[in-house]
Amino acid sequence: MLRNPWTKRCALIAVCGALTAATALVLPHARAAADGDDQPLSPALKALQGTWIAEENGSIQTIWTITKDSLTARVKGVEYVGKLTADDQAQPHPSLTAEIEKGPEDMKGKTVKGIYKLEGGKLTANFAGPDEDPPMDFTPVADKYHLFELTKVKR
Repeated sequence: MLRNPWTKRCALIAVCGALTAATALVLPHARAAADGDDQPLSPALKALQGTWIAEENGSIQTIWTITKDSLTARVKGVEYVGKLTADDQAQPHPSLTAEIEKGPEDMKGKTVKGIYKLEGGKLTANFAGPDEDPPMDFTPVADKYHLFELTKVKR
């Protein structure tokens, strides 16, 4: 038993310091697990990670940033944010599904489905409108399918 008040105080400070250090080490991992960050990415999503752009007439018209399973897309000045899933085994083409969480009011809470092909640093994706069946090929159709031809930004 510690009888000296200074020894007790030093011991208490050491215990508090150890608990603080342990909390600092454990808490970020606990938050990550609670947020689902401990889930491994599918190979399809791993291949799509990064920033992708499409230029038109020398200016950037579209920017997609894919981080883990999150997609932030800016298309002609309008931003969309959502959860992205990719299935590289889908037939006849690999598929993408985006659940829109933020964006124009008429898109919030909607799901858009599409197909994609990845050829080196080029990503081609064709999306249907909200809650519609995905396209079967990479032909754009006005007011029905939206074709994106993107290039990966090298870092």
